[in-house]
Amino acid sequence: MVTKAPRVNIILYFLISTIVLCGLLQYNLTTRHTDFDKENRHPDSPPSLLLGHHNQASSTEKVRVNTQQQQQQQWIDEERISSVDYFACCGAGHRLSKLADANYVAKQLKFSLRVFFGFCNNLEVYSYLFRPQSLTKEFLAGGTPDMYMKFSNEVPGFKKITRQGGNTTTCPCFDNDHRFEADIELFNSIRDRFRDQEKVNNFRRDNNFVKHTVIGLHVRAGNGEGGDFMRKNRTIQDSTVWCQNMADLLINMSSAFTDPPILFIATDTAHVISKLQTMLKNKMNVIYLAQDRLDQGDGVLFGDSGSVNDNGDECLNGWISSFTDMILLSYADIVVAGRPSSFTQSLPMTMALSKNKSERKVRKSFCEVNPAATSTMCFEDLKDWCCNGDTSFSLHSIQKFEYRRMPIVPELNLKEYTKRLKMRPRLLKDCISTPDSRKECISYPI
Repeated sequence: MVTKAPRVNIILYFLISTIVLCGLLQYNLTTRHTDFDKENRHPDSPPSLLLGHHNQASSTEKVRVNTQQQQQQQWIDEERISSVDYFACCGAGHRLSKLADANYVAKQLKFSLRVFFGFCNNLEVYSYLFRPQSLTKEFLAGGTPDMYMKFSNEVPGFKKITRQGGNTTTCPCFDNDHRFEADIELFNSIRDRFRDQEKVNNFRRDNNFVKHTVIGLHVRAGNGEGGDFMRKNRTIQDSTVWCQNMADLLINMSSAFTDPPILFIATDTAHVISKLQTMLKNKMNVIYLAQDRLDQGDGVLFGDSGSVNDNGDECLNGWISSFTDMILLSYADIVVAGRPSSFTQSLPMTMALSKNKSERKVRKSFCEVNPAATSTMCFEDLKDWCCNGDTSFSLHSIQKFEYRRMPIVPELNLKEYTKRLKMRPRLLKDCISTPDSRKECISYPI
């Protein structure tokens, strides 16, 4: 005769298992926390976590892990690797700046990072834009499997920062070298895995980046966008005057260049390109990436959490163009943030300021511009930007805080994050569901 276990026993068993796993993970994080410091202070040590990735079409691979307790090798299913699941929101720059926060948490927890941008038709946008990242075995050693935590847009444990200009005693990034290192690693990985890397390379070759000093100018002018963009006074009131001031700044900036200057413009507002082409005629060549742009006054392309502009190919092409512009900016010899935006403060600024100084054509490789485009502040590395920059210089009346955030304390309180842990299988409300009416969880290989 077969008897069924009482329901209460099953529930009790599940709760006990959850408590034991969480306890093991907390112990693991506490005893291994110093490993992160050692790993980052010694550049010859193997990398821990780069960037995980979910890809619906890929099959589950095996990752080999060496443990200290065993000389033999064992295999772990990728789908059992504990992860930080990040659900992004809004524009390209906003997504990457918040993704950097999630990546930093995942890196310290020694978890993988799985990213969800939303769907264009039935294609998940992040998986479409970026190739999978190969996992390294080191960060898996001693890890606790089958756990996850979910973040949507904002990631706890980080603070908004205000730069006060040249005051090292109040530098908001003091002792946050690990954060900068994690950001550099993340954005390098994203840039290398971009699906249209060939287009980026061809554009650089066709426009002879090597023989020029390339100025990468980003202008977030809104293209007639209303709402929060207008309320925060982010619009350019007189684009003709602003463009003339910017042209004068660029001419003055390029006067010290050894190689002839070339200006690459990335903008959401097409008429900025034509105005600067006219004003810089016979001064420097002005180039831009050919792409489908929204009509003047129609605003810009971005989506809320779990949503993008869902018009199939048009949707995907819009995201490809945005990230191609962003990556091309990062290859410029000097990046100029014409208007304040998370678009430049994410990947382009990080790549420009982390390039080996001995290989640069311009020592101070990232510049910010005041609202009237009459003055610039330029920086030579990320610490210089954070400790010596002035938030009010570029943001003025727009907002009091930067788009980049820093950990509230130099080392994250990992025990606080363990309180957010859940056991797999994921709850439906926590998973990335299919875009059809069934709303089933999609598979989670990295």
